[in-house]
Amino acid sequence: MSAPAHLRLAARAADRGRRLRIEYESDTAAQRRWIEMTGRRILWGAANQVGKSRAIAKKLLHFIRATGPYEDRTPGPKKVLVMSFSKEQMEPLHEKIWELLPKDEIGADVQFSPGFGFRGKPPRILFTSGKGAGSVIIFATY
Repeated sequence: MSAPAHLRLAARAADRGRRLRIEYESDTAAQRRWIEMTGRRILWGAANQVGKSRAIAKKLLHFIRATGPYEDRTPGPKKVLVMSFSKEQMEPLHEKIWELLPKDEIGADVQFSPGFGFRGKPPRILFTSGKGAGSVIIFATY
């Protein structure tokens, strides 16, 4: 026996929400301001646990995928380098990106390990389909 139509619709909506979490999750006022800021160099200084890493992850994914405030960016693949002082400092950002990342838009070889982050030399995310197809995010420490 098939599930009622409203339950099938709810299941599809839940699946879409998990796959495209970046498009359905609401932001705080501070996160919205950060995501909408433009410029080559911007800085957000704030206390711990106020959503900075999550907002950075969203901003990065919006840029790559040409969504949100970047809907009108120059079309085509982008190459982005994300740098940090240490791997330990970078891992929380990796986790936030992984949570928001549409998994059906990245290459099968992209590897993420909780508590460690993205793997590879250097760690990277290659977008193989969707709005960011051909784009890459590379992570580095200095």
